[in-house]
Amino acid sequence: KDLISAETNFREDPLNAIILGFNVEEDDEVKDLIKESKIKVLKNEVIYRLIEDLIEFQKEKENEIKREKLTKLTSVCKLKILPQYVFRNSNPAVFGVLVESGKLRPGTKLIDDEGKEIAKVKNIQEQNKSVKEATKGSEIAISLPGIMFDRVLAETNNLYSNLSEKQFKQFKDNKDLLTTDEIQALQKIAQIKRKEKPTWGV
Repeated sequence: KDLISAETNFREDPLNAIILGFNVEEDDEVKDLIKESKIKVLKNEVIYRLIEDLIEFQKEKENEIKREKLTKLTSVCKLKILPQYVFRNSNPAVFGVLVESGKLRPGTKLIDDEGKEIAKVKNIQEQNKSVKEATKGSEIAISLPGIMFDRVLAETNNLYSNLSEKQFKQFKDNKDLLTTDEIQALQKIAQIKRKEKPTWGV
């Protein structure tokens, strides 16, 4: 009954979809159900430690939920172009990049070091397979429609996600949820944007 109640509560209030067990054990049937469930079970024989565990879990869960909402906005990234891997010059341009910071997803709009809008990422491939996300350290191929690589990117070293001021401020307000390399990418994007508008994102 406790597990069913917690699962019912999960969609509306995941922070409180938890089962607390003070000095108790689950029976074998419930243990199997818990393995297949998203519900967190916290147990302890000391009541104050159980409360501490609950507070810690809720804090971590809250940060996880915030981060999921944040990353749905767009991805923050810095890419290094690998000019030795140009697979197609145009229609779309397909070439290799190294993800130096952050994450890249299809649909991400990119700018260059000068803040010029380049294109929106159509597709990402890693080891000849399409992927939905590429993380720091990944060497991938991206396809950009509407540009010719040799005309637009031949002299370009890096690309960055093109954030709006609103998106930037949301990331900035929640930077405790970002990784160190995501923060570095965010700072670089702000520097680029402020070349044209000194008060951008302030």
